[in-house]
Amino acid sequence: MPRELPPVDVQPVQPRALAAIDPELDGVPVAFVRQSVCAMSKEILDMLVTCAPTSPLTNPLPRTLECTVHHPSPEPSMLPTHYLVVYNPRTPDQPGKLFPAHSLVLATQCAALPSFGSTTRELRDDDTFTVPLLGLPLPAPNHFGPLYTFLHDHSANALLAALLPLPQAAFGRISLETNGITGRLAQALSDWLSLRALLSTLKTIHGVWANAGALHVDNDRLWKILGFAWRVLVAAVERSAGPLAADSALSQDDYDADAVDRELGDNPPPYEA
Repeated sequence: MPRELPPVDVQPVQPRALAAIDPELDGVPVAFVRQSVCAMSKEILDMLVTCAPTSPLTNPLPRTLECTVHHPSPEPSMLPTHYLVVYNPRTPDQPGKLFPAHSLVLATQCAALPSFGSTTRELRDDDTFTVPLLGLPLPAPNHFGPLYTFLHDHSANALLAALLPLPQAAFGRISLETNGITGRLAQALSDWLSLRALLSTLKTIHGVWANAGALHVDNDRLWKILGFAWRVLVAAVERSAGPLAADSALSQDDYDADAVDRELGDNPPPYEA
């Protein structure tokens, strides 16, 4: 098992992608738009989580989705512009997972997205609205949640708590560069979790990393957090399993990591959710 996650060659967000969403952004630097949108993204997330479809999905999927918002003071500009069906193209028989999306929040941070285009949505008197439904193929749909949340709240502590199942207070005062922090967290995890649970947690980190690579998330802080969490988990697994047991128990993970090394590039990293 590699002690470090392979580096991902992230492509930058293109200005034309933002101009396709809002023509008034034509010629505006991506960094400026990203900074402006991310300043509101936590508030947007608070609005998104109060929205829900009013009817179940059908097969084949509809082009649009009827939704309702349960926020006490809904702000139309912060409503979802789309709903995403996140699915694994390698397992098309498995149902996708629904996520409300605000196109600019995602498009300012991710270079590889379906074409959102310009949309308008009208909040009706009964607090319902209609949005387009888009498919988003990802290698690990079951692990999109932590990345989705981070792209809105940008909380390093919350992401670490999602990746390393220890109380969030444990991350409140740490720095990723603090001497010995990897070993201390690895020891705590190996004392707290079984080897099976540690391997499951390792799969979660791998899934979030694979999804971020597929989306070309342009956020150095995210990649630093993922690399740190991976190193902690690898150390925890080694402490829990011991050298000989680790070699045996992790042979399949070695194979998966080698496959990622071979195939990572323009294609989504191989991953089974």
